[in-house]
Amino acid sequence: MREQLERIVSSRHFARSQRLRRFLIFTVEHLLAGTADQLKEYLIGKVVFDRRCDYDPRVDPIVRVEARRLRSRLEAYYAAEGAGDRFQIVVPTGTYVPEIREQRVQATPAQPATTCIGLAVLPFANLNAGPEEDYFSDGLAEEILRLLASVNRLRVVGWHSATQLRGRDQNYQEIHDQLKVDYVLRGSVRRAGDRVRVTAHLVDAQRGSTEWSDVFDRHLDDVFGLQEKIGEAIVDSLKLKLELRGRSPAPPKGFSESQRLCLLGRFEFAKRTPEGLRSAVQHFDRAVALEPGNALAHALSAAACALLCEFAILRPSEFVHKARASALQALSLDADSAEAYNALALITIFDWNWPEAESLFRRAIDLNPNFAEARHWFGSDLLALHGRFDEAFEQVRLAFELDPLSVAIRESQGYVSMLARDFEAALSFHSETVQLMPDSYRGHASVGRALGFLGRYDEAIESLRLARRIAPSVPAILGGMGQVLAQAGQKAQARECLAELKKMADTSFVQSTAFAFIHSALGEIDEALGYLEQGCRQREFSVIAMKVHPAFDQLRGEPRAQRLMTRMGMR
Repeated sequence: MREQLERIVSSRHFARSQRLRRFLIFTVEHLLAGTADQLKEYLIGKVVFDRRCDYDPRVDPIVRVEARRLRSRLEAYYAAEGAGDRFQIVVPTGTYVPEIREQRVQATPAQPATTCIGLAVLPFANLNAGPEEDYFSDGLAEEILRLLASVNRLRVVGWHSATQLRGRDQNYQEIHDQLKVDYVLRGSVRRAGDRVRVTAHLVDAQRGSTEWSDVFDRHLDDVFGLQEKIGEAIVDSLKLKLELRGRSPAPPKGFSESQRLCLLGRFEFAKRTPEGLRSAVQHFDRAVALEPGNALAHALSAAACALLCEFAILRPSEFVHKARASALQALSLDADSAEAYNALALITIFDWNWPEAESLFRRAIDLNPNFAEARHWFGSDLLALHGRFDEAFEQVRLAFELDPLSVAIRESQGYVSMLARDFEAALSFHSETVQLMPDSYRGHASVGRALGFLGRYDEAIESLRLARRIAPSVPAILGGMGQVLAQAGQKAQARECLAELKKMADTSFVQSTAFAFIHSALGEIDEALGYLEQGCRQREFSVIAMKVHPAFDQLRGEPRAQRLMTRMGMR
């Protein structure tokens, strides 16, 4: 049994999670020693998860949460690396005592496999003189990606990952290894007056050979009609039928000023910065003003506005209604818009209407299973916040497979790991984010939070200070800094962070949780709950994390906290 245990904890499924390894080893050793009757929640919390003597399992769900993850990880191990193992170690639901079962592997007749072909659509090269035309070449490539994402048996890599490979479109083996794709579509765009020349090449990523290429000369008004011609040529080259999931995205008609503004908005939206999101909303709104029937512009305006509220850049009570109106208008124009359903799902979270939000996310994914953003938001912004960690990890994992170079998805892998109390995995994911984007203030701040929960306070404070140097006006960083300082016993410095946050709140919107994090770490329960109640009144997105966020563990058993969670439908 110890040999079997060693195989499991050395596998890739457990290699990055020291806590799950400790959990499994602890319980199996008790079973082998004949002391399994001692495996109670309190003992496991103290010994495995380093809880203090006053640990109360009714308030802190760490053991129950990790037990769900352990069961899921064991299932994944035996479905892959451990498929041929003679014995299984299983932790049945409702107990922490493992069982040893002999695994009888029966040969089953081979089933015909359904081949899923991986494809990356890279940003098309802008052959015009200046970068001010990048939005146009990117927009054409993204329109082609949207069409191909609707084709059955194609796994199309997300746009965020594709843009990370800009300028490296000749290194096909690297693209194959990083994105796990079979083919790459690349091309170039040159505009001259009202004429456009588009060159497109479909390349076998492993062999580097060109499977199809063509050159198209079109009038500017007809440029987006090319997406269908290119899409048809690609599916024909890959010996696929042009079978679409639902209805394919309708190509824009002509190339109006509204379409130009929509492309500019999408170019800014992809940056995911406060400035980029604000600029995107302005472009989308101008596009809608010129062309009220532009469904995609309505949907993307809703998504950008909702993200501005989620990131606490805009006050939700003042701007969510605008986002909702845009999403509903998009659906009235295009009832099969996955982008509109996804935006409306995120907006519905602000209403605390959880069943409706889940239904909307699932509808977006049904319409476009390649929609990485929908899976990403569904996993991190709904499932994880309700403690449904196994489902959350699965959705974020699928999003990562679709968009493996997305910094936002990598951040969410770390965030969900933190909520599930796997702080080491959270640190690993956030460190990878910083490696991918060294100037990401969110990455450095998240590294600091993870280090703080691991008790590595000096390193945590240094990471948060670096985040502040990059983005000195972001209140959440200051809230995280004050939290870690209080955890480290530096209470005077933590109160300085509180004072600075209050000054910031005189001139700009500061989310209530920034204050609550610090007060909670200082042990000031009433003050922390007061700020959470304020955030609840203002419908702030970050407040809904109080059900699972480790920073609020000591608050959760308070009657005021219980009433808050009941009000938000989180119990």
